[in-house]
Amino acid sequence: MTSSRYRPRVRSTIVMLLGRHLVLATYVVSAAARLAMLAGTGPLSGADTVGYRAAADALRISPLTNSGDFLSLPPLFPAYLALMPNTVAAAIGQSLIAALVAPLLGLAARRGLGPFVGWATALLTALEPNFVFWSTYLVTDSLALVFLALAIERTSAEFVGSRVGPAIAAGAASGLAILSRAATLAPSAVLACAQALTGRSRRARVVGFAGALALIVGIAVLRNVAAAGDVAMYRDQGWQLVWSGTKWNEVGRGTKGVDITYPPGYEGWSPAQRTDFFRDEAISFIRDHPIAYGGLTVRKALWFWLPFYPEWSTLHKLWAGVYFVTLYVLAIAGTLRHWREPLVRILLALLAVTLAVVVVTIVDYDGRYRLPAELYLMPLAAAGMAQLRGLLVRRFASALSSDAA
Repeated sequence: MTSSRYRPRVRSTIVMLLGRHLVLATYVVSAAARLAMLAGTGPLSGADTVGYRAAADALRISPLTNSGDFLSLPPLFPAYLALMPNTVAAAIGQSLIAALVAPLLGLAARRGLGPFVGWATALLTALEPNFVFWSTYLVTDSLALVFLALAIERTSAEFVGSRVGPAIAAGAASGLAILSRAATLAPSAVLACAQALTGRSRRARVVGFAGALALIVGIAVLRNVAAAGDVAMYRDQGWQLVWSGTKWNEVGRGTKGVDITYPPGYEGWSPAQRTDFFRDEAISFIRDHPIAYGGLTVRKALWFWLPFYPEWSTLHKLWAGVYFVTLYVLAIAGTLRHWREPLVRILLALLAVTLAVVVVTIVDYDGRYRLPAELYLMPLAAAGMAQLRGLLVRRFASALSSDAA
């Protein structure tokens, strides 16, 4: 009897806490959505999952492994998998970590664009279909997304004070994002420049950001130097992706949409020889065919933002078309309303460099490659929702006053 008497009070306390605290409430919603998806699908594997598992196996054997499986991939996700006892535990842990993206982005939006936009951003991000869906895949993208969101959140904290601490945290988060996914290097450069955008102690903030990023990346470089003599974060495929991007044909996903033909003897080439080949061929194509390359770049940009694709089912096209068109319209409205705000300008710069990285490499319209772009759109779309909400409230108030008259 006694315990049942206290249950309503406990429930009301929980509801009150969830209702008042953006971080707690939206994390619960975000984690519940991801765990529910995971319960329905189980841990899923993408095309890169096999490589990450092989890298994790090599790291379990020795922290100073010189295995090509480990050295050829961003190291953070293999390190995470190496710590997990099995695939199910890894997927659950990843879902719980990925859920942090919602409150982190919500805090940044609340700071820069107001309470309503903060809540709307967090809830949109918590339930964003691509974010939820890809959190069930054992690939590095969700991890990188969380670190990007943390870097944005810490950067937004610098606009309301002059402390160097948030800049150091933003730099560390950016370093971890780079060690999760190479494509976050360009967004990290934008966030580094953002330290000098507004507020006081700008020079100290830039130095703090750069120092923290260099420290995080430096740990990975020193490990590779000790293990294999490689002065690099990892053996990235930058020039290979740029070269492959010149072969893009608008058909299919990933390398299925790229007409790749390697030269004779390629399999026996060293990594340095391959890099030289890809760099020279890519630069030659751009130099010799500038108009064709420009047209290719424009087509890639258009395909990247298309709301649906020819091979999708009618239902999928309808759902995705409505969702993405609505998201884009709201984001444009929010941008036009708040374009002077530092956070909005940073998000637009992040969108620009993310698109630039995509169009000079391979445009794969698989949802995971659009995750960073959708991350930056969430606060802008929430700002558009706030504008729509204000318009509806004014219309409703006007209608009431007319009826009263």
